[in-house]
Amino acid sequence: MDAQGGEKRAKYGDSLIKEYSLKLSKEIDKKYSYRTLFRMKQFYILFSNEKVSTLSTQLTWSHYVELLKFDDINKINYYIKITEEQNLGIRELRKKIKNKE
Repeated sequence: MDAQGGEKRAKYGDSLIKEYSLKLSKEIDKKYSYRTLFRMKQFYILFSNEKVSTLSTQLTWSHYVELLKFDDINKINYYIKITEEQNLGIRELRKKIKNKE
């Protein structure tokens, strides 16, 4: 919430996400659900200070969605690193996260 300027703005932002989710779902595709747009917002907040070239091009959106469940940027960076080093698919990444490897 701090990144959004407080609780009032967070609620306003959530209503905007719901509104745009409905618009995009009708106009473009059902892939723009509330959950998807919320994850995109999380991704932006988390990585907005990163240079695009420093983000992994080896990870898919599904990888990032799994990693957005963490609040700790160090954990996220750790799993990005092992995913790249071990060339993990999404299932292998989920398994490592589940087993807390």
